Amino acid sequence: MQRHLLAISVALLGTAAFAVFSWAERGYFCDQAKSHDESCSSFWSAEHLHDWIYNAFSNYQSELLFGILIVVLLHNLAGRKDQNQT
Repeated sequence: MQRHLLAISVALLGTAAFAVFSWAERGYFCDQAKSHDESCSSFWSAEHLHDWIYNAFSNYQSELLFGILIVVLLHNLAGRKDQNQT
């Protein structure tokens, strides 16, 4: 279990970040609709899904590289800790 703690932690943080992004994106979408005197359509509407998908993937390269960098750094730190214990 301890060997997989890093992967589990990154997965949980990624899931939490995605949930917060979805919540914030929904709020932004509704604010934009209200500023144009329109009602806020449902989460699963075509308009919202288009914005949500576009915003989720518009900057995925840098987010992916940042996530990989964090995993590599944490993995190296964990490896050093294991070497010091032996």
